[in-house]
Amino acid sequence: MHNDFPAWLRIEHWLNVLFVTLLIRSGIEILATHPRLYWRNHSRPGTEWARFTRKTMPKDKLYDTMDEEEDYSPIVSLPGHKKIGIGRHWHFFTVMGWLLLGISYWVLLFATGQWRRYLPTSWDIFPAAWHDLVTYDAFRLPPMMPGQPFDALQKLSYAGVIFLLAPFQILTGLAQAPAIEARFPWFVRMFGGRQAAR
Repeated sequence: MHNDFPAWLRIEHWLNVLFVTLLIRSGIEILATHPRLYWRNHSRPGTEWARFTRKTMPKDKLYDTMDEEEDYSPIVSLPGHKKIGIGRHWHFFTVMGWLLLGISYWVLLFATGQWRRYLPTSWDIFPAAWHDLVTYDAFRLPPMMPGQPFDALQKLSYAGVIFLLAPFQILTGLAQAPAIEARFPWFVRMFGGRQAAR
C-alpha cells in the first residue's frame, strides 16, 4: 500500500520519542538548578521572562542559585532530587544518541525517497493548508493530499519539525555550550547570547 511507512521509519519514530522524552526530562533537571529563563546574559533578578518556581528570593541579603534550586520528582525530571551532575550526563549522552538517530533518519529519508512525504514541492500547499486549518476549526477532517498519508497542514507541520525545528534545536543547543562560546563567540552572538539560546 502506498501509504505504508517502512519499518526503519517506524523504528526511528519510536526511538525519537524515547530520546526526546529523555532530553525533556534531563533538561527539566538542569532547569531545576536555576528555574528561570532570561533574554539577556546578565540574568539580573527580576528580569526573567519565565519562572518555574514559587520561591521568592530576599532583596535585603545575598543569595546564590543553590538557594533557588528546585527539587523535582524523578517522575518528572531525570534523575530528579537535585542531581544536576547526573542530569547533565543524561542530557549530553541523550543528545549524542538523538543526533546520531537524526543523521541516520535524514540519510535514509533521502536515500529511500521518503522525503517526498514530508517536504513540500509546490507553493500550492499553503492555500491547501489554510483550507485544512479552517476545516479542522469546524471540527471536520480535511481530505488527504493525493497519494499522500497526510493532509496539507500535516505535511507542512512535519516539514517544519524535520527540516526547521530540529536543526534549530541543535544550533541553539550548541550556542548554550561554554566551549562553543569560548571558541566561536560569533556563533553564540547570532542567537543573542547563551541565555537567549536557552
